[in-house]
Amino acid sequence: MSRNQLIFIWTVLLVILLARLFFSFSTPSAQKPGQRISFHANLLTEPVVSGEVARFVADGITVVTTRFPEYHYGDRVIISGTLSQPHFGKNNDKVPHKIQQDFVMFFPKIEREKSDTSYGLAVISNIRQHIMRIMHQTLPSSSAGLLSGIVLGAREDFPSEFYGALRNTGTLHVVAASGMNVGILASFTMGILLRFMRRPIAAVFVVGLIIVYAFLALLQPSIVRAAIMGGISFGALALNRQTFALWSLITAAFLMLLVDPRLIFDIGF
Repeated sequence: MSRNQLIFIWTVLLVILLARLFFSFSTPSAQKPGQRISFHANLLTEPVVSGEVARFVADGITVVTTRFPEYHYGDRVIISGTLSQPHFGKNNDKVPHKIQQDFVMFFPKIEREKSDTSYGLAVISNIRQHIMRIMHQTLPSSSAGLLSGIVLGAREDFPSEFYGALRNTGTLHVVAASGMNVGILASFTMGILLRFMRRPIAAVFVVGLIIVYAFLALLQPSIVRAAIMGGISFGALALNRQTFALWSLITAAFLMLLVDPRLIFDIGF
């Protein structure tokens, strides 16, 4: 493919992305505060628990509900309630990246429903909960919270005192899952697999593992970005093709913003 063809393709993609961003932020919402709505949603973030209150985001709407019954990543739910303007005070940094949205629902009616499409997410959620349970059974509370934060980006089980200490000392970023996790996991796994199979086959297994880990980490922006870049790199390795980190980064940013333009305001992006 010639240089002119590449420039043309990337120009077209840039125009598509700019159009997506423009229409996403310029189109006024049909929803209004005080409006009562009901909708179906898959939970794509783990609810954040604070005392007896849990918060999560469903289809762009922040839902504030009671801690029990518990809801988890992958649950398929029907939510019915009244839209309000969001206000969470000073603790917004403990809330997932999509929590600051246009509307919030306080204590709506929530019903679980069974769906084949959410079965895979439910399996991932169970694996994640099992891993975190093992950490809490074998380590002190603060150490388990630190490890689960570093490995899975989990903050829902942090002791309040420990979380406050991290925030006050400016070390909260230490417990955020990052792209480095993907790099370590992929490199370590690749090194082991190369002892037993050919490079292209090992690369395919690594790509699959990266995808699974991205879901275990709740598709946090930094993890998704690294997962896309890693998938491109190891995919090229499986096909005996060359790839460049810069193009992988640009592709990852393009795909993420195309799917969710709000990520442009996320610090993890």
